Order: sequence, then C-alpha cells, then structure tokens
Amino acid sequence: MSTLGITEPDPSRYTWEPVTPGDTDHMPPAQRLLHVVADRQKWHTALVEARARASGQTSPDLSATGQAA
Repeated sequence: MSTLGITEPDPSRYTWEPVTPGDTDHMPPAQRLLHVVADRQKWHTALVEARARASGQTSPDLSATGQAA
C-alpha cells in the first residue's frame, strides 16, 4: 500500500464479523445471490446508458424518443 501512496486503514475503526443464521441481517445463499445478480444488472444498465449518452446516442427504450416524439 505504501508503494501506491495509500495509507493503511485504521484496524480499530473497521471490524469484520461473520454473519450467522441467527443474525437479523442474515440471508440464505440463494437470496444473497439473487441480490448480487440484480445489482449487477442495474450497474450494467446504468453503464450502457451512460455510454450511449456520452456518445450522443439515445436509448431506444426511452418514452420520448423516436418518431412519436
């Protein structure tokens, strides 16, 4: 980290604890995976839209585009 010029984070500031099935924020592995996939799809859609806007193109699924607009 020092090679990159980044200081080490303070270990007393962050803690890591494994989640157990009795914890209130525990999710079964299948549900957790579905959340990860949904997040990835949202990120991908946002990236595609940002690239289209940056290149001056409009997204075809926008309601105010095309011949009807």
